[in-house]
Amino acid sequence: MIPWSWIKDQRINFEPGITCRLKCAGCFMREEGMSKKKNPKKYKDQAWDRRYNVSIEKYKTIFKVFNRYEFCGNLSDPIYHPDFVDTLKYLKGKHKKISFRTNGSGKSEKWWKEVFKLCQGEQWRWTFALDGLPKDSHKYRINQDGEQVFEMMKLGKELGANIKWQWIVFNYNQYDIQEGNLMAAQYGIAFDYYHSTRWSTPFLKK
Repeated sequence: MIPWSWIKDQRINFEPGITCRLKCAGCFMREEGMSKKKNPKKYKDQAWDRRYNVSIEKYKTIFKVFNRYEFCGNLSDPIYHPDFVDTLKYLKGKHKKISFRTNGSGKSEKWWKEVFKLCQGEQWRWTFALDGLPKDSHKYRINQDGEQVFEMMKLGKELGANIKWQWIVFNYNQYDIQEGNLMAAQYGIAFDYYHSTRWSTPFLKK
């Protein structure tokens, strides 16, 4: 029989939202089958027309079960959930280990200051998806303001947050990895790059 302590310490991917402001070419949200306009039958058959943001009152119970969470937007971005800040306030002081993965774009400095201050004293880590130098990241992450995102990453580090820079390698950024690594090191930001196998028609060719 599996002990309850083992179950509680398993990390779960938590995704209560449906929103992302970017249009990344390799995202599952951009596949033809997920498009209401291009493939309305498949869109409906896979229940994409019934997706909605789950409210904090409905998902509080989950936080009573597990100790480790990953807010990773496979089909959304956690920071755009309407109850995101309230969720952090609810989790504050509950000794949960949390990893947040985000494109980091579209939020004000005031918003980030509030969020990073909530992170103080917690075992919470932020991973920002910035694919390439800040000036170039929008080439894949369409609509991302990479330079503003990098400034917020620096702000997070200044406010004591655990910040990591995630860099997916593409043709347009493959020769800039060392520069990105040095930029991260300059501000004490962790840096990691990897090659994605998500797409069958690689953006790498562009």
